Amino acid sequence: MKSVSKERLQSMIREKLALIIEKEMNDNALHRISITNVVLSGDERTAKVYYDMYGNESVIESVHEKLEKLEGYIRKRLGKTMKIRRLPNIIFERDTGMEMEERIEKIIHGDGNG
Repeated sequence: MKSVSKERLQSMIREKLALIIEKEMNDNALHRISITNVVLSGDERTAKVYYDMYGNESVIESVHEKLEKLEGYIRKRLGKTMKIRRLPNIIFERDTGMEMEERIEKIIHGDGNG
């Protein structure tokens, strides 16, 4: 495959991972997540995959543990759908950006303590 920009590769990985989780995972809890971003390391050997979901902390923690356990399987499936020279290792991280935005909105509008 010809050279692909880092930004395009990140976008492709995000799209493929979202499809794999949505279509191939037989766990309803995993279907509740949204892949929000993928950030490749400088050497493109590691991909931090940011996801968001709603739920209480115990559900969110449970989903995070499932993602970590399934990382190898998900990476293998990703490798079958993408034709790239080196498939990055995947690290799942919860994207807390939306939570932070909601807190800031509440502070600005005086709707809560933050």
